[in-house]
Amino acid sequence: MTTTTTNVPEEQRWELRVDGDLAVVAEYRLDDDRITFTHTRTEPDHRGEGLARQLVDAALADARDRGLAVVPECPYVRKVVGEDADLVALVPADDRDRLGL
Repeated sequence: MTTTTTNVPEEQRWELRVDGDLAVVAEYRLDDDRITFTHTRTEPDHRGEGLARQLVDAALADARDRGLAVVPECPYVRKVVGEDADLVALVPADDRDRLGL
């Protein structure tokens, strides 16, 4: 099984493909220096394989490398961010309070 993660800015989403087939999508909005993750979807055939986590980890690492503030509106991305203090630090303070981080 070969997985690839790709940012597709023209569609405002990250994609993870397994052997070329789309398996997971993480949608976002990019506003200047702020990325808001809005929805993550895993195709039914790939649920429970840890692929959503792999994709979200890649997207958050890219956001950190680019110096973007992260707003995890998506419940799954919020869960991932909430598990790591370094990721919580990427979320603006006012959004941390609002999102319970």
